[in-house]
Amino acid sequence: MLGAVAELSELPNSFVKRRLDIEPGDTASGLRGIVFYLWDQLDVLLGFWLVLALVLPATPLRIALSMAIVGAIHPLLTLVGYLLGMRPTAR
Repeated sequence: MLGAVAELSELPNSFVKRRLDIEPGDTASGLRGIVFYLWDQLDVLLGFWLVLALVLPATPLRIALSMAIVGAIHPLLTLVGYLLGMRPTAR
């Protein structure tokens, strides 16, 4: 359930990008680029915590730790996916 909700939480980001004519795998520039980068790093956490909070209290410390962990691991996994030919870009 956590995995499904986490994946579904990525859809709004993609939807907004397509409305702004940002191609799949492409990035925006300037302030929009920064906003979308941060949103892309943290959108999974929103869905994850919406479900996980049903069984585990979402304390500020837990949320901050999960943000730090995802913020560190997500870019690393993206790079690995790119190096393995599974992603079109390293971002």
